[in-house]
Amino acid sequence: MSEHHEIEQEQVQAPRFADTPENGVVMRYLAELEGRNIDAVMELFAPAGVVYSPMYGKMPARGFYTEFFRSSSKTQVTLLGLLGRGETISGGTTTGYWAHFSNLLATGAQHEFDLVAVMELEGDRISALHIVMDTALLRPTFARDMGHAPYGQ
Repeated sequence: MSEHHEIEQEQVQAPRFADTPENGVVMRYLAELEGRNIDAVMELFAPAGVVYSPMYGKMPARGFYTEFFRSSSKTQVTLLGLLGRGETISGGTTTGYWAHFSNLLATGAQHEFDLVAVMELEGDRISALHIVMDTALLRPTFARDMGHAPYGQ
């Protein structure tokens, strides 16, 4: 029989991420997303910013977040990792994150999922957000809880 060892709170340290402009965009974005402030989220996007979502398809950022905030009443994000600074094949700057989401829908249903998001940046603003996630288990409950089929069905 193995012995159970308690971990002292002092031994658990919050992750430390490099203080870069790209990581700053991600951290501000996640904070505003959890705060559910659409105007603050939109300030992080370029005027023609778009979101590519496996559940909603390609949408202008404002339309995506209007629907996202309308359909859910609480969003809790657990950051699992930052992707740092990257580059598109055309030389544009990218960044992103890996996170666990817990969404309480307006219907009262709870959706839990992990995703990776890649952000294309124009300066310090998001021009495109690409959401990558496994939707196999989420699609049936999405349709039931949202009252419409997800994108592509």
